[in-house]
Amino acid sequence: MFKISSKVILAFFLAIAASTDGHSTLNAESDVVLENEFVVVEDDGVQRNLGGGNKAANWGLDRIDERKLDPLDGCYDPYKGLDGTGITVYVIDSGIRTRHEEFEGRASWGRILTNPRKKLDCSGHGTHVAGIIGGKTYGVAPKVNLVAVKVLNCDNGFDDNGGFDDIMQAFKWIKERAVPDKSVVNMSWGWSKNETMNKEVNEMATDHGIVMVASARNYRSDDPKDPDEGGVYDVDRQACSWSPASATKAITVGATMENDNMLDKKRRSSNWGSCVDIWAPGNDIMSAFPNLDWSWGRKFGYDYVSQSDTWAIVGSGTSMATPFVAGAAALLLQDGYKAIEVKQKLLDMATPGQLKGIGDKLKDTNGNDVSSPNLMLYIGDGVANTCNRRRTEEFLRGSK
Repeated sequence: MFKISSKVILAFFLAIAASTDGHSTLNAESDVVLENEFVVVEDDGVQRNLGGGNKAANWGLDRIDERKLDPLDGCYDPYKGLDGTGITVYVIDSGIRTRHEEFEGRASWGRILTNPRKKLDCSGHGTHVAGIIGGKTYGVAPKVNLVAVKVLNCDNGFDDNGGFDDIMQAFKWIKERAVPDKSVVNMSWGWSKNETMNKEVNEMATDHGIVMVASARNYRSDDPKDPDEGGVYDVDRQACSWSPASATKAITVGATMENDNMLDKKRRSSNWGSCVDIWAPGNDIMSAFPNLDWSWGRKFGYDYVSQSDTWAIVGSGTSMATPFVAGAAALLLQDGYKAIEVKQKLLDMATPGQLKGIGDKLKDTNGNDVSSPNLMLYIGDGVANTCNRRRTEEFLRGSK
């Protein structure tokens, strides 16, 4: 369904510098890690995710409506056939390419709080995140409304002299406009743990009826091993060391991948620990990407790439896992759940015991239990292989 461009592999390093392990490096207090390589593709306009038994446009959609990774059925059958109609998701990020065909006019600009102060997603991160939430092809909730609240700059980081204030202003702006029990906030970024920020996130969830969804954050470490492989305890790998991941009323999301044995496994870069609430796919996730001037790419040896509002790319990290949960939250709000009920409902629906390497028996240096919950996001219709059965029924009817 997707045609790979002749300029297919773009090393999408969006930071000021790259560390030795290939992850982006931003300023010390506010790391936003967008993983490694992105693949640019051109959409031929055929494959579409319209909800309710259509072919899944990325493996993450296929995974979240199944109880087990193996086998997947190649389809996305969302909870009660819902699509997010009537719900608004505020994407606090780098902006959204609102005229991208994925958004069908449902995406709009809200507040712009960082440079350049233009309606421009000049890193692409926010557009990719928004596509996973609500793109017509790639989205968990393909009819949701999306609002861009821009706090990340073209380097996919916070401005040196105002990042924290930008975040707090973003929260204030959303609080003044969000409809209670009809609104979700997606935060695919991290900041050093800050109680003021956490307090604001918690109050937005409890006092303003807004579902707050946060990335567990990605880590960089000299120790490449996961906890179940003998990796050492590292406080920076703990979601509890970061905000808004450590806010108690946020839904904090870790990233998973599939391994060679068709088992769900923590993506190696994902943070873990007791502040993670739930896990979602975060490896090689296809989603929308904006029309950009790739002149900056020449320093990596890439030519200018033609502009388009139909591009899609593959991205990885907790930034990609978080919007799966934000989209799922939108479906539950559409179904009538109150915002304050959504977190527990998602945890109740989640599939237990499927994940490996998540640190579910992890202890800190003092012997305290800091283990991660073994809960995989599930937002399916509860009936196995409905998509494939529907296809078979349609085929048989057509053959008569």
